[in-house]
Amino acid sequence: MILILISSLRSQAQNNSIQATIELKDSIETLYIHQKIVYHNKTGTTLKNIYLHDWANSFKNNETPLAKRFLDDYQKRFYFSNEEDRGFTRITKLLLNNKKGNFYSSKEQPDIINIDLNENLPPKDSVTISMAYRVKIPNSAFTGYGKTAKGYHLRFWQIIPAVYQNGWQLMSNLNMDDLYQDIANYRLEVKIPIEYRLESNLYQYRTPYKTYSQYYLIGNNKKDIILSINKEDPYISIKLKTKEIKTDAYDEDISKEQTNAIIRKQINFIESYIGKVPFTELFIDKTTINKNTLHEIYGLPDWLKPFPENFKWEINFFHSLCSKYINNLILHNKRVGYWFSEGLQTYLMMEYLEKYYPETTLLGKYSAYWPLKNYNISKLKQADKYTFVYQFSARRFLDQALNTSSDSLSNFNRKVVSRYKAGLGLKYLHDYIGKDTLQRSLKQYLRSSNLRPSSPDQFLKILENNTTKDIGWFKDNYLKTSKKIDYTITNVKKTEREDSLKVTIKNKRTFAAPVAIYGIDDKKIKYKKWIPPVDSTATITIKNDAFSKIALNYENIYPEYNSLDNFRTVTNNIINKPLQFKLFKDIEDPYYHQLFYLPTVKYNLYDGLIVGLRINNRPLITHNFKFTIEPNYGIKSQEMNGFFLCRTIIIFKRQTYTEFNMACKAVLIIMHPTSGTTQLFRM
Repeated sequence: MILILISSLRSQAQNNSIQATIELKDSIETLYIHQKIVYHNKTGTTLKNIYLHDWANSFKNNETPLAKRFLDDYQKRFYFSNEEDRGFTRITKLLLNNKKGNFYSSKEQPDIINIDLNENLPPKDSVTISMAYRVKIPNSAFTGYGKTAKGYHLRFWQIIPAVYQNGWQLMSNLNMDDLYQDIANYRLEVKIPIEYRLESNLYQYRTPYKTYSQYYLIGNNKKDIILSINKEDPYISIKLKTKEIKTDAYDEDISKEQTNAIIRKQINFIESYIGKVPFTELFIDKTTINKNTLHEIYGLPDWLKPFPENFKWEINFFHSLCSKYINNLILHNKRVGYWFSEGLQTYLMMEYLEKYYPETTLLGKYSAYWPLKNYNISKLKQADKYTFVYQFSARRFLDQALNTSSDSLSNFNRKVVSRYKAGLGLKYLHDYIGKDTLQRSLKQYLRSSNLRPSSPDQFLKILENNTTKDIGWFKDNYLKTSKKIDYTITNVKKTEREDSLKVTIKNKRTFAAPVAIYGIDDKKIKYKKWIPPVDSTATITIKNDAFSKIALNYENIYPEYNSLDNFRTVTNNIINKPLQFKLFKDIEDPYYHQLFYLPTVKYNLYDGLIVGLRINNRPLITHNFKFTIEPNYGIKSQEMNGFFLCRTIIIFKRQTYTEFNMACKAVLIIMHPTSGTTQLFRM
């Protein structure tokens, strides 16, 4: 016990420490701060300067990276805002070991402070930075953090040291909540007007006085300090056996007993995948968790109540809980390694939905109502939406490589597609190398990197050591390119004894990845096997068992560009799928060749009333090849007319384009698979 205590104290002694006295001047919406940072050089390199992040100063004018980011995202509120709604930092004193220090910020990045040290700082040595500054609090309308209607919700409000990991990891505020922070030991004294109450993610106790309250906040091994200051206290404390959760993200219609039971179930589920965690308290605030959360794109109004009781709150809270768990455990630069943290959250959500809500569909109870029940979209389960959304983006070539810096991603990719693709990638590994291997690797990585700066590359090395299967395709193509997986079955042939089948698989793209092959009968899986990555074509032999169809990726385990050609009958018929007609549009059904029709009514002076039928092969997620044919009949002219239109996208594996002709009026789009450049031809 003594050894453990000494080890713990030694570990804390190497942490940076931050002490501060803070006073809120409510009348001018300003924090007055006296702060002392004891910075330990844990880099192994002698430092000549130290960088600090000052994200509160990113609101100072229209020239900051944050202001420009707002304009890039078509948000003009900040650009045209009043001066009193903006924020800034004014440093009035900075001392280094009680001697005056030289510091400056660039015009291009005013939210990053460079301090020139009076003396070089050797490894394992420390320097004390004493500062006096004030922070004008911005309006919360810009980022969700700042002055609110009921008080203040403060995040990224304090000046903190940047992280040194293979060089200084510097980043300006871009409204993505991804500041790379090292842990520190905090001691804060906060003075606020008596009518306010304060909640935070630190241990706290309050001393009330006549006109103000004094709060003492303490916490070791902490980061991302959030202060919520309100005239009404919206937070509740949920005490479980090993955890205490403080949150304002609860549902008043759910009893405390039910809330506790749901959260207990979620904690047990998360820890079964990533292992036990060292922290006993969690602060889950509604503002932070809603900031970059995708509200379900299919979202039906609450008053329709399509889902099981408490379902929407449970799923939203699970997402929040996963986010807090992972972000509290991992210290890495999310701007370049976001795929792991965001992908892990998505993967855990997929697993949670499959375990506790395997039959809940995207449309809830309305999936059983006519006419929706006749459409394939009504059959999509909650966990299927990740593949569905990724395919929607990939078919339009909107997705970006997962190693793309998050500040270079489009908003749709950053908030939706990239995190979905990353989660699907972990699900892919889960099935290919085995769930136990993936879970063991996750626990090993999170345990080894706990509260220490790390990188997702360390997870990949652990994964390689724990499996005999090659995962180079995942590291080199899945993470680093936007190439698409796309396989098809070109031939199925019985052997001479007819006890086996020879199945030929073709890779239609340049991405060679593992393939899952299935034997299907009556839509039930009778056989399953993983095939190593196929570069071009491969013929494999499987036992001719009691199944009528051979399929690839039947369970949609991995995100595939086109899964419609993944089926083949055992008899290898030329026409292996029947034709299906449907009114309006639907999602794809791999068991049918689908055509969609829509009656049309138009009018002109010559033809009079024109009635027709528009027929196309365009499901909700577009194909490479699309056509529309619309025969019409004019009642007055008694003549037939109409049109035929088709469009195709051809992607060649070679480095040069090939001439292509179509015997109809059409649009031809040719896209190069590596560069992503396109050429458009109208014929």
